[in-house]
Amino acid sequence: MTPGRQARANLLYTIVTTQTGPWTIYDLAYELGVGVQTARIVVRDLRQLCGLLHDVTLTCEPNGHNQPWLYWLDGRPSDGEWWTANRVLDLNARVDTVRAVIEAEMRGIDHRTTEARAARVFMAALENVQRTLVALTP
Repeated sequence: MTPGRQARANLLYTIVTTQTGPWTIYDLAYELGVGVQTARIVVRDLRQLCGLLHDVTLTCEPNGHNQPWLYWLDGRPSDGEWWTANRVLDLNARVDTVRAVIEAEMRGIDHRTTEARAARVFMAALENVQRTLVALTP
């Protein structure tokens, strides 16, 4: 993460720890003085920093049909259960999708290239993740 991105993530952390939420992505963009797309990047960067440095995360959930999601700083496990369950389901779907894409791409590339070797490493890692998750299922 660049120093500029880290500074914005730190600013967002200050905002969400000193002001009353929840906030929409539009609120966060306004507070940060950036566009919505940049605000989404800052949210992702803050989540990464929180994962490394704090026992809280920036959680969000739907706010009604076609409404912007609401974000808040969450440090209580009970409040974050819905978010965690949602993220796990999302990650499972992404692992399945990425694996299918890599499998399709592997059929049409020269297997001696660096990219093909990297794809095989990713495939092995994804297969391991899937096997481990299946083993967790009661």
